[in-house]
Amino acid sequence: MLLTITTTYQPATDLGYLLHKNPARLQSLEITGGQAHVFYPEATAER
Repeated sequence: MLLTITTTYQPATDLGYLLHKNPARLQSLEITGGQAHVFYPEATAER
């Protein structure tokens, strides 16, 4: 499954703060269904 969350609210990088994730690094964690990977393919102030 791929879940994509996008915002254009300025500054859009605040979404990473709300999710408690650093947009500069890949995050992996174990969940009940296996392994989850969190990453930001684009992290700019506009998107």
